[in-house]
Amino acid sequence: MRIVIIGAGLAGPLLAQGVQRHGHDVTLVERRPPVDHLRTGYRIHLDPQGELALGACLPARLHELAVLTSGTLGGGVRVLNTDLEVINELVVPQPADLESEGRHLTVDRQTLREILLAGLEDKIEYGVGFEGFRIADDGTVRVDLDNGSALTADLLVGADGSGSRLRQQLLPDLEVIDIGQVNIFGRTPLTNQTLPDIPWAALDGFSTVIGPDGRAMPLAAHRFANPPRTTAARLWPGLQLSADHDYLMWVFSLPAEAIPDPWTSTALQDFTADQVGRWQPSLRRIVRASETGSVQTTTVRTSRRPDAPWPSCPVTVIGDAAHPMIPAGIGAAVALADAAALAEQLAAVATGERDLITAVSRYERQMIKDGFDAVEQSERRFS
Repeated sequence: MRIVIIGAGLAGPLLAQGVQRHGHDVTLVERRPPVDHLRTGYRIHLDPQGELALGACLPARLHELAVLTSGTLGGGVRVLNTDLEVINELVVPQPADLESEGRHLTVDRQTLREILLAGLEDKIEYGVGFEGFRIADDGTVRVDLDNGSALTADLLVGADGSGSRLRQQLLPDLEVIDIGQVNIFGRTPLTNQTLPDIPWAALDGFSTVIGPDGRAMPLAAHRFANPPRTTAARLWPGLQLSADHDYLMWVFSLPAEAIPDPWTSTALQDFTADQVGRWQPSLRRIVRASETGSVQTTTVRTSRRPDAPWPSCPVTVIGDAAHPMIPAGIGAAVALADAAALAEQLAAVATGERDLITAVSRYERQMIKDGFDAVEQSERRFS
């Protein structure tokens, strides 16, 4: 079976890994060139379902590599006031049975993405965008790309994020909402010069400084449990991981109307340093010490559960393309779980146990329940 996946972030490559293990032919289409992903996202949290999804889809050595290059876990989640004093705390324990219940992991997004893409190098078309699709009379899907070319697939999967063009065509009535918040985020290396300014809570898990007027500054250190490059050389020779140092990820959340214009990396950095420096001077120094060009911004979106499942067809969506949600530490794991769930259904197609549309329908029923449960959970955490 020929499968085309739009988007090569995290969920798309994991799905590709899962389906090719069962003999399906897969092509990933990614509109950005490879270098553009090197500064896309930093530290992310995976709850146990995310780690189990990695284990279900990846070759054993790549799964091991993902775990070994994850971050050292801290004591939990803490809320700080603008004087950087802890005002609330939640400890996050590991499950007792890690093999069956999965693990909480913190991962560097780019490192995980490079691991997920290992072995898929000849399956990816970079620098090409999705334009639209058309289902033919014989049930195959014509996939039109923005360079004038087209692909033919038995199944088309959208993994192209919260602004998914594929979802807009497939599910035009699915409600996606811009909540009026923007997140500015950046990366500051952990060095002898920066460490004195970093709150201890940010070095021991995830912390959030709560400011006035709906503004907040999440902070979280990412310290690799094992050196990424040497660990990759041992487990998957030839894989060149780009990560080379530990860092602090910082995020500044604020109302969208307060964002500076133009949105250049330098302007965002200057603006954020000025804003958080009014709370605590050390926060200004942390932002000022960010890696050049690492400061970016993203619009926060959420979505609404559909009233009923849509009619299944040989086109579907996973992750943020299906159910955009407010960042709350669960979205990445849910997206990976979508990929694993769809891969499991497609394995049954490979063996002849069920037909394609039945497999897609079963996946979508599960995804709608689990995905939109997570959307609602993220909104409760945000409120």
